[in-house]
Amino acid sequence: MKLLTVILLFINLLVIVKSQTHKGCFSIVEFDGDKNLTTPQIFINVKNISKYGGVNLRVSISIPPYVSIKNYEDAISVVNQTENQLESSNNSMSIKWKFIFPEDIRTELLEIAVNEEVYECRDTEDYPRILNYQYYLPLEKNPRDTVVNEVCSKPKDIGNIKNFSTTSDPSQWPWLALIFSRTNDTRTHVCSGSFITNRHVLTTASCVLSNNGLEIGYKITELVETDYDNTTAVYYKLKNLRIHPHYGSNLEANIAILEITDDDIETRNIDQVCIWSLPEAGELYMTDWNEEKQFQQLKFVINKTVDCLDMYPNVLANDNSPFLSEDDIFCATVIDKNTSYYNYFSKEGNGLVAYDSDNDEYYLRGMLTSFFDVYSADGFFINLEEYYTWIKHATETMY
Repeated sequence: MKLLTVILLFINLLVIVKSQTHKGCFSIVEFDGDKNLTTPQIFINVKNISKYGGVNLRVSISIPPYVSIKNYEDAISVVNQTENQLESSNNSMSIKWKFIFPEDIRTELLEIAVNEEVYECRDTEDYPRILNYQYYLPLEKNPRDTVVNEVCSKPKDIGNIKNFSTTSDPSQWPWLALIFSRTNDTRTHVCSGSFITNRHVLTTASCVLSNNGLEIGYKITELVETDYDNTTAVYYKLKNLRIHPHYGSNLEANIAILEITDDDIETRNIDQVCIWSLPEAGELYMTDWNEEKQFQQLKFVINKTVDCLDMYPNVLANDNSPFLSEDDIFCATVIDKNTSYYNYFSKEGNGLVAYDSDNDEYYLRGMLTSFFDVYSADGFFINLEEYYTWIKHATETMY
């Protein structure tokens, strides 16, 4: 009898200790052991997740104050349902927030369920790790649009490009971006670039660092003096920019990534080009306006960089580039001598696009950093394959 009394007292003591145990703002609650009457509950406060995730969900999400879990399978189902409900709540909007539990957070939720613990977190700033993270991703209808090389757009009229007409329609190259320096109501085209995601433009560091009041123009179909106003044009403000840490000259890591503002996110409908990562380049094209304000398409062939440097020895002589290697740049020459490249006012940052016939895809092979002189058909291009890792990392860490 005495032994039974001691055992009962010990069990009661365990219950009291466990009921008073806390993990952050989570209080662990003891159950009576009757699984038919009580089940573990995980409280997920959506407003608090939004607040501490740094994201405005923009709509009211109706989720019960708790969800019931009876076993491991239920726990998996609840986690998946929560993700889906948070994501689908914005389906009526042009932009949606995709809610993703990281793997370690999912594991922690499942462990909570298996251990039959009730976690509550109401009206307190002492939020645990499980609710204090930033795994919201702002996405378009296709979430891959925000990632480099996940969506590869194609020109609008591939037949015309393959037949090679030197005159072209800007809409055929849907990733083309123009970068302007704006003063009052006047926009001056200072360089060009390429959309590599639906929010990032790749261009040269030398351009963006030497100009103020930058704006990014998209769907520019007509060049009108220095102000490119037309009915299809869209202008984006600059939110952020990142310069390659080794940038030191026109040839050395002359790369900048521009991020457009979130204010434009609901009207954004941008095609993007993938960056070349294949061993050999096929047909090469570059586009821009010439002096006669005609939008033209130029065809290039790659030359040996050493040969170009021999022809233009002053290029490296005037370039202080301690990190520059021969692999970082390449030389290319306009093929069609009948084009108006002698009047060519091509801007730095222009993308040189390679056609991959095996996959019928177009990739950004290089980026113009400079022509050798006004009347030259030869130009130096940044070899984007060498910088792909940095470009991808930079776009993913600029938010």
